[in-house]
Amino acid sequence: LSFISCDHLVDLCKNTISDSEMVNKVRMHRTKCANIVKNIIAPYFKKDLTTDLGQGKFCLLLDESTDISAVR
Repeated sequence: LSFISCDHLVDLCKNTISDSEMVNKVRMHRTKCANIVKNIIAPYFKKDLTTDLGQGKFCLLLDESTDISAVR
């Protein structure tokens, strides 16, 4: 999901989970969403991934099939 969709995601949650008082108080737009991902979620998953990989060897494959900068 893009950060732009955060503007609409909270509204969707409010419509879907209308009986929750906490959800109705949530306010989040793309700036706050980006900061939450960058400063809270990303460090957690980075640490989790580092723990899972440990000192083992791994291979990283990149798929650029949707990269519009690729020249044919």
